[in-house]
Amino acid sequence: KIILETKLGLARKACQAAETNSSVARDEAGTANARVESLSYQLRDSQSKAEGLQLDLRQKNDEMHTVKCQLQQTEYELKKTKREKEGAEKERDSKKSRAELQEEIDNMRHALKDI
Repeated sequence: KIILETKLGLARKACQAAETNSSVARDEAGTANARVESLSYQLRDSQSKAEGLQLDLRQKNDEMHTVKCQLQQTEYELKKTKREKEGAEKERDSKKSRAELQEEIDNMRHALKDI
């Protein structure tokens, strides 16, 4: 009888120890699950931030492209204006030269008439 009571006591202690170990394991598993969930939220938050930054970067690239196009258009217009100015100066110089030549021709005609 003593042996059986001792075995029963040992079995109860082993059962309590197993329950304690099981409880500790459940607590550790719960802690691990909470940590995994926390890291999952952090990952989603980081991904959202990354997507926001990518959107900002695309927007800045679009703005830079627009400014580049405007700069090219301005450069084209500047060159066109410069060509037009040079053409106008050449036209003015040409008219001035024609007027001077016409004056010389007129002077020569008068000189020929006088002769």
